[in-house]
Amino acid sequence: MDHMPVLTSDAAMALVLQRHLPGCREGTWDIEACRVVQTRRRISRRTATFGAPYLGACYQLAAREARSGRRATQWLYGKAYSQGSSEGAYLDAVPDHCVMPRFGAPVMHMPELDLVLWSLPNDPAMDRLPAFLDAAAVRPQLPLGRLYAAAADAVRVAAPQIVRHEPEEHCTARFALHHRGRSDVVFGKSYVGEAWRDARDCLDALWHQACADPRAFLVGRPLGASAPLHAVWQEEVRGRPFAETLTGPGADAVLKILAGALARLHADGPTAGRARLLGEILGDARKWRKKLIQADPRLAPAFDAVLTRLEREAAEPRRRVRIHGDFHADQMMWCNGRIALFDYDNFALGAPARDLADFASQLLCREDRAADWPAVAARLIAHYRAGCAGEPDDAELDWHLRLMLLRKAYSAFVRSGTGWQARAGRALAAAQAGLAALAPSSTRGGA
Repeated sequence: MDHMPVLTSDAAMALVLQRHLPGCREGTWDIEACRVVQTRRRISRRTATFGAPYLGACYQLAAREARSGRRATQWLYGKAYSQGSSEGAYLDAVPDHCVMPRFGAPVMHMPELDLVLWSLPNDPAMDRLPAFLDAAAVRPQLPLGRLYAAAADAVRVAAPQIVRHEPEEHCTARFALHHRGRSDVVFGKSYVGEAWRDARDCLDALWHQACADPRAFLVGRPLGASAPLHAVWQEEVRGRPFAETLTGPGADAVLKILAGALARLHADGPTAGRARLLGEILGDARKWRKKLIQADPRLAPAFDAVLTRLEREAAEPRRRVRIHGDFHADQMMWCNGRIALFDYDNFALGAPARDLADFASQLLCREDRAADWPAVAARLIAHYRAGCAGEPDDAELDWHLRLMLLRKAYSAFVRSGTGWQARAGRALAAAQAGLAALAPSSTRGGA
């Protein structure tokens, strides 16, 4: 695990990959930039004792062909091992069928970093990804008939652009379509398993709610699904990042619109997922604790203080509603007075306080100082309560906020990167404060 600083550094990985990737090491391609798109760290007895993969990382490379000057983008997915375990993992990973990338190889072994690398669209679990990310192969599955009717045969499909890749789980891509001067954009999301069915149904339900109620969340028009690709299609939504609307003189009006849309979602949102038992929820928190403390025992006192309180005060929710399950500002966009909502993978039955606490915890953990984020979160909660007869009460909201902040502390470890301990520490400090952390900065000593 000594290679973590290199594996999570843009600049260091750019140099390493330039030296080792086929096509780059010979000088045919020059890597101009490498971006560590995301990292997921694992810790367990298997990683420490048996050399199981301790890090998964996605890299986005920008490269230039030396002879022609042509530029290209290449995504890589890496799994880092210890104790030399990558050699056996590499031999097991070599596929029977694969797609050759622009540069590099479909699957590569870098023993000096104990690393196995896949060049997208090759993914160890997503065997449909090569067709999903190929303009010719995906064309018959795209919803061209719904957009162009009889003219669908003349539509040109540009090379898909990856928007987000969660290795071995799902991939979101942007598909640009061109026909006689008209250009459209369709977004698709392909899943490794059957989750595409729930995503399709959630999107349809949200669309019908958005059409019937202008105060509800907006979504891009559903364009159907592709069973062969485990994919869901959706029209593009254009707007500005929602977090940008939470500052300035109009922010309170935006928060009031958000609170109303969330209340409507809770009242009549998609029916998906299930109600998780209280024991399961606390079990998750104990797992977070175990892994986080293995990574840094100094975080134990703060985590344990909050977890003990959660266990002591645990109670079934007053009511269960349809919740989004991953509700935060970066899942939304501001579109001419309405709020577009994204990500349809985590809908479930739960306490409305869960979504409110999720949103508030994300704001409390933001590192930018564009706004007084605690005060913004408090205003959203006040608007929601004003429209919902004062619910949820302080006790329920405080419990869920502390829980979500423990999750943020654990997420800081999972996402790794420089300074993760400081980020986890800040989340734990907020978890200890609970609702008091939502006081305006002026009442918290100008934090």
